[in-house]
Amino acid sequence: MMQITVFFFFLFVVQVSPGVTGVIQHTVRRKEGDTVTLQTQDTGSKDRITWLFEGKMIVESPATKGDVYKNDTDPFKGRLQLDNQTGALTIRSVNSDDAGIYKLQILKKGVMSTWEFNFSVYAPVRSPTFRRGISQKSSQCAVECYVKNGSEMSLSWYKGNELLNETRVQTDPAVTLMTEQEDNGTYSCLASNPVSNIKIQLNISEVCVQALDIATGSTFLQVLGGLCIILLVGLLVMALYCLQKRISVIKFEADHSVEEINYVDINIPGNALKPNVQIEFTRETETEKLVQWSDDMFRVVKQAAVR
Repeated sequence: MMQITVFFFFLFVVQVSPGVTGVIQHTVRRKEGDTVTLQTQDTGSKDRITWLFEGKMIVESPATKGDVYKNDTDPFKGRLQLDNQTGALTIRSVNSDDAGIYKLQILKKGVMSTWEFNFSVYAPVRSPTFRRGISQKSSQCAVECYVKNGSEMSLSWYKGNELLNETRVQTDPAVTLMTEQEDNGTYSCLASNPVSNIKIQLNISEVCVQALDIATGSTFLQVLGGLCIILLVGLLVMALYCLQKRISVIKFEADHSVEEINYVDINIPGNALKPNVQIEFTRETETEKLVQWSDDMFRVVKQAAVR
C-alpha cells in the first residue's frame, strides 16, 4: 500500500511540474547564397519561441502577443524570418559566417522542448584542373586531377560508371590516374562536396601524347645541354693548354734575352778631359711585362676552371 501511494505521488509531480524534454538534433547543409529554413514537426499553440545561435539569443516570440524581438547586435542584418506559429526560422542568402549551432526552444504548457541544428555552409565546388606527366621508368602516363583552394571535398576518377580512384581530404585535394600511353579511353574526374559537384571528361590519349611530346622535348634539351657543357669544357682546356705553351715560350725568350742598355753623352765643365762616360739605365723589358701578365691570366683562368 505504501509503494502504491509513493508511485501515484511521483506521477502527480511529473505531470504538474514544468519539465524539459531531451534535445533533438539535426544536421543541415547548404551552399553559399542559398535560403534555408530550420524547422520542426511540432504543431499546436506555443507559449514562447526562442532561437539561439552559438549560445546567444537571436530571435524570440511570445506567442500571446505575436511580436518578434531580435537581438540588438543582429549578425544576420535583417536576413531572418520567424514563423511564430510553427517556430520555423528562415535565413536568406547564407554565407560561411552563418555556419554553427542553432538551438530552438519552445515552451508549451509548461514543458520546454529543445531542437539543435548543426548548420554547415559550403562554397560551390570549383572546376577541377589537370596536370600530366610521363613516368621515366615505365610506359605509363600519369594524369592528376586537383582543385585549387578546395576544402572538405572529394575527388574521384571514373571510367564510365566504374570508380577507379578516390580521395577525401580537408584542403587542396588531388587524385592521380595511371594509364598506358597507348590508352585511348575516355575518363572523367568528379569533384564534389555535400552540396554540389562537377564532373569533367577527359580524352586520355590526347593528354598522354602531349605529355610524351613534352617529355621527349625535355630529354632532347637535356642531351643538347650536356653536349654544350662538354664542348665548353673542351674549349677551356684547349685554351689553357695553348696559353701554357705560349707562357713557356715567353719565359724561354725572357731567360735568353740581352738586357737593354741606354747610353747618353755627359758634358764635363772646365778644362777637364771629356771622356765618353757610359751610364747604364736599366728598365723592365717588354718581355718581362708580358711574362708577368701571362702568369696572372693563367692563374685567373685556372681558378675559373676549378670553380
